[in-house]
Amino acid sequence: MRSLAGAVALCTLTILACAGCGKSTTYRAVAQSSQVGTNAAVSPMPTQSLPSPTAATGGHPATSNPAKIPGPTPSASAGYPQYAGGTTPAPATVTLASSCVVPGGKQTLSIVSEPNFVVGYDAQYADGRDGRTYGGMDSNGRIDSKGYYSSTWIVAATAPVGQVIVWVAVGGSGETAFRQPTFQVKTSC
Repeated sequence: MRSLAGAVALCTLTILACAGCGKSTTYRAVAQSSQVGTNAAVSPMPTQSLPSPTAATGGHPATSNPAKIPGPTPSASAGYPQYAGGTTPAPATVTLASSCVVPGGKQTLSIVSEPNFVVGYDAQYADGRDGRTYGGMDSNGRIDSKGYYSSTWIVAATAPVGQVIVWVAVGGSGETAFRQPTFQVKTSC
């Protein structure tokens, strides 16, 4: 089983490699120290709840660039880095459709950010296994031309009960963003 730290590092390198797509700028990946590999499975994180920028406009933002919608500045989650060193923080609003999912149920991740930025995410379940085992992983996503990304997956019937951290990385044009929304797997919601 690959380690979560390795997954985050791979996601970061993928984002950084694509961050300069279309530009002739070279970016250096700078390792961030965190407790990702050591304590992520045993240190619960607060739910990252960011209001949807589309809530007041019937599902679509009033501006042509949803990443530029004013809103709360995301705060760091439990000391985890929120962008890669050597880059500029990217705007990224990340939401999960459900705060609770039963094994066999669906979960949807939605992201609002800069058009054409790349996206990678991996869900880490209560037993430390990831989206390859129980559902919830994409290493080749891309924000669409209107600034939206959405991915739905089935939480495996064998998924353990407990907190799930969805490790999200977004990046492009020398900007990166990391987010860590959470949800619970329960026998009933």
